Amino acid sequence: MTGDRDAGIPTTARKGDREGEPGFNDVTTARLAYSHADWLGNELDAQLYHQRFRARFGTTPYFPYLDDNGETQFDQTRNESDKLGAKFTLNRDGLLDDRLALTAGLDLLQDETRQMLVHTGRTYVPESRYRNLAPFVQGEFQLIDPLTLHAGVRHEYAELEVDTFQTIDRSNVTQDNVTVEGGNPSFDETLFNLGLVYQVTDWAQLYANYSEGFGMPDVGRVLRGIKTPGLDIDSLLTLQPIVTDNREVGARFDWQRYGLELSYYESDSDFGQRLTSENGVWVGKREKTEIRGVEVTGKMHLSDAHELRLSYTHAEGKSDTDGDGSVDKKLTGINIAPDTFKLAWSAGWTDKLSTHLQTSYYFDRSVDNPDLEFDGYGLVDAALAYRLPVGRMSFGIENLTDEDYVTYYSQAGRVSDDYYFKGRGRTLTLGYQLDF
Repeated sequence: MTGDRDAGIPTTARKGDREGEPGFNDVTTARLAYSHADWLGNELDAQLYHQRFRARFGTTPYFPYLDDNGETQFDQTRNESDKLGAKFTLNRDGLLDDRLALTAGLDLLQDETRQMLVHTGRTYVPESRYRNLAPFVQGEFQLIDPLTLHAGVRHEYAELEVDTFQTIDRSNVTQDNVTVEGGNPSFDETLFNLGLVYQVTDWAQLYANYSEGFGMPDVGRVLRGIKTPGLDIDSLLTLQPIVTDNREVGARFDWQRYGLELSYYESDSDFGQRLTSENGVWVGKREKTEIRGVEVTGKMHLSDAHELRLSYTHAEGKSDTDGDGSVDKKLTGINIAPDTFKLAWSAGWTDKLSTHLQTSYYFDRSVDNPDLEFDGYGLVDAALAYRLPVGRMSFGIENLTDEDYVTYYSQAGRVSDDYYFKGRGRTLTLGYQLDF
């Protein structure tokens, strides 16, 4: 049943027959790896991989069509994706009197993806063929005994190919389509990274680094969200890569049974991507974005068999929604996670029996949109594993205390009565794992 967000009434489910066919995920992955510890004086690693992904999503109140009786029905989407890739790296140590280590490599990827409508065979997202080639060189040089320099360069070449297609209006039975001319745009970007690590003492280390990142926007969201006639793939600015400037400073401490790491980071993009919902459709807005964050992790070995771990993460970000070159509005829950504190206890009671107990607290978050403010909550999870003569048995309890809460996504991700969900109550899982 549809909820009522304003009244605080969540969406509920009841026993019955679902409309349409049940959803599913089907993933098949294959990998072939080869390594050689001394290939012409180098360490060689090579791998080839292939992934076949098929998914059918549940029926939603979108994609209407008329059945044989002239009655309105709602279609389902099916995603089909095939990835083929390769990674090659060569490592050489001991150069310049054992002060320099070099790594050279090449990453290759081909991705073919499309999204169809199950019952009517219409194309929701046209087939896109994405190819990426990225050679890189990375080095580590010991300047003086306590100071090490890390530096590298990576060149990204990406190519996207999409045929001419027509969009689908999710809520219009008459299918008010827009034709988009196909194209074959390509993108080049050279990326650099630079970092310093200073070993202050045997137990203290300081570090700072700068790196540039490269990634494509969500192509499917861009293509299916086009509403303006006369556009073509070659000149579509929203398909331009996302290039980020990342900076980080931090410190690591290791006192035998105790460890602590502190870091502060910044990630900026002049042409980033912010997800937003428009009439029930997720759209990727290309805007300047700035993200700032702090991470703290610590561990304490109570004994050889018992360990405590804690972590705290804080992140905040803004984007330039009015296009004036300055960020002005906070990122919401669909783009950034809440501040989170976690405390975990891991114990190895015997060689066969181990347990893990973790509590997580997600703090309140306030943004510029009062409808997307988040009221935090805490969860406790527990797990037990027992090694059998053959394989391993596991037992888990999620939400051990049966906390009653509305999920972060439902509160801070989108304003919707349909997607106003409560989190799962106490959930028990039983598993068996066999490695071969």
